[in-house]
Amino acid sequence: MGIFERRIKKESSKTRKKRKNQKKRHQLLKTRRARRRALFVVLYIVSLIIMGSGYLSRSQSIFEGYPSPTTITASNDVSYESEILTTQAKEDAIGSISPVMVVDQQALDSISEEIQAVFVDIMNLREDYKQKMDVTESESEVSLDYEILDLDQDTVDFVITTDTIEIEMIRDYAVGLVRKYMEAGVQFSGVEIARQNMLEEVMSSMLPMESKTLIVAILNNITLIETLHYDDAATSRRIEEVTEAVDPVIVNITQNEVLVEEGELVTPLLYEMITSTNTSIREETYLGLLSIAIMLAIMFGIIAWFLFHYRPEVPEHESYLSLLEILIVLGLLMNEIFARISMASGYESLFFYMTPVAAIGMLTTILLDNETGLMLSTIIALLLGVVADFHYEFALVAILSAYIGVFSVARVGHRGDLMKSSLYIGLTNTLSILAMGWFLNYSGKTLAIAIGIGLGGAFLSSVLAIGTLPYFETIFKITTPVKLLEFSDPNQPLLRRLLLEAPGTYHHSIVVSNLAEAAAEAVDADRLLARVGAFYHDIGKLKRPYFFIENQQGLDDNPHDKLSPRLSTLVITSHVKDGLELAEEYGLPPSLQQFIATHHGDSLVRYFYSKAQEVEGSDIKEEEFRYDGKRPVSKEAAIVMLADTVEASVRSLKNPSLGRVEGFVRKIIKEKFDDNQLSESKLTFRELEVIAKAFIRILSGIYHQRVEYPEKLAKEVERRQDQNESNIDESAK
Repeated sequence: MGIFERRIKKESSKTRKKRKNQKKRHQLLKTRRARRRALFVVLYIVSLIIMGSGYLSRSQSIFEGYPSPTTITASNDVSYESEILTTQAKEDAIGSISPVMVVDQQALDSISEEIQAVFVDIMNLREDYKQKMDVTESESEVSLDYEILDLDQDTVDFVITTDTIEIEMIRDYAVGLVRKYMEAGVQFSGVEIARQNMLEEVMSSMLPMESKTLIVAILNNITLIETLHYDDAATSRRIEEVTEAVDPVIVNITQNEVLVEEGELVTPLLYEMITSTNTSIREETYLGLLSIAIMLAIMFGIIAWFLFHYRPEVPEHESYLSLLEILIVLGLLMNEIFARISMASGYESLFFYMTPVAAIGMLTTILLDNETGLMLSTIIALLLGVVADFHYEFALVAILSAYIGVFSVARVGHRGDLMKSSLYIGLTNTLSILAMGWFLNYSGKTLAIAIGIGLGGAFLSSVLAIGTLPYFETIFKITTPVKLLEFSDPNQPLLRRLLLEAPGTYHHSIVVSNLAEAAAEAVDADRLLARVGAFYHDIGKLKRPYFFIENQQGLDDNPHDKLSPRLSTLVITSHVKDGLELAEEYGLPPSLQQFIATHHGDSLVRYFYSKAQEVEGSDIKEEEFRYDGKRPVSKEAAIVMLADTVEASVRSLKNPSLGRVEGFVRKIIKEKFDDNQLSESKLTFRELEVIAKAFIRILSGIYHQRVEYPEKLAKEVERRQDQNESNIDESAK
């Protein structure tokens, strides 16, 4: 037989107040529905703006240096001044100009002065020789060991003894010869050539051999420098004059003239032509925008239908709905961003493979649930195919990677598992891109680039999920499985305090968590949330731990023996308020605070209510001995309420046999139901029966004594035992 035979309806004063406020609640509900509709409308408009603006920008943009996606024609007759062609004409004019070179007179004078200096030395030598001859009678007594320009002795004798007029003629010839060749302008590279030409002219002249030898020696020993220099200022003036004389180049375009063919490389000149004629790549099409609007409406209709039929809790909570809309907008923005990157990269749109659609699926799964993550990532991936001009190979790869991302974080244990998901996504991207590449006949180079980009997308998806998850958790106050696992760590400050300051309550919470987890799993509720919520549901007892029976072991006196029933009730019920204060102090999220606030609901403290009736009579008000808490709304909170009461009650049994445990469990659950403590939860009768069985299974393994055998079976066991003992004795003999 089940737990429930009939439902006893009791209407408390709180219920009567709620009935009076039904009209107000109905109006509030209508307001919430209106806000939800407004959020959907805003989401649709924002999404349409994102995709519509992206479509228009792609339809009106062209990139210099890349192939044109379509044939472009001029929409009207246009004449414009081409800066590129004008600049090219000026460059051609400048190219025809020779650099302005000038003869350096100072260099010429320097060479002439060096030759003059040589002949000054020669004249000094002659004067010295003359003075020596004046003081001697014989020419043979004058030493002729002078060395001039490495001349041989015969040439030195010629220099000393020849007439002065002859020396001056040789000097003038040498200076004139150098000026003849150098004043025409000689650059550095032609200096030695000029020297060689001068030497050849000297040797072919009619001069005496001694004169030739002297001049050759002079030419070989003097320093010849370049006499032709580039005149920068004069050249600049000439360039300026030439460029100013170039007329601007005017380009005339006629209407419907083809500016660039589809697939033709857009050169700078073609790009200037397109921009100067204000011609778009393709005509703006309102049908394109209308098609985007229709597709968005259909896909958002699918999302709305899915949520209201399969995940009604999401639209019921505005924060969840806002989160979902933000994730959708982020997904659309990423689609558009990578569309821009793909167009600008020139890698045949391969950067669409990097779009981190998987990050949206992973975040949705962790923050909401798996099914919503799959639905949302599918929609975003399909819209990626629209953005990619219906190249659905990118959408297919995105869907596969997103699904793997969702599955990889469905049972995430800690934040490090999110990074491991990049390995699974990367492997999926590699295999799916290989398949796409072979099917679409990618070249080896293109396939390698695509795989590299896909691996980058896998890494980017995990990084985005890890990096943004804490912000979503904080802003929307969502306790993810990752966060719950962190709160379940026994080294959490509150749990450490509970273990050290209220060990009885700590062990009670551990047993309650086991009961709650088993029951939650049995009814397909969030078992992790139920388990962690059970850890913290009684933390309010830390303020006065010894007023609770589980912490009174070893105490001689019960503190309640010295208090009135009303004061004891106040102490007992205050642990809910104290727990909420501790939860705020230690930063417990709302999803865990609900277990503290609702684990007693507004139930009656029966023990002290009964004692008060004994002391004060039966006229006392029941409401004065009830908890001032909220009734549980979620399945998990209701399960923890039942597990808390069941564990405390069964623990008090003196002889907890299997039958007594089962009867007690069913009795307690029925009492909670009859007291309307479960009226706001979503538990069904069938689920309450499943919860009862889960509790019985766990508690029977903890508390019940050895099951008593029927008398007949006991005698049979005793008979067989005696027979075995006699057989042993005979064997021993």
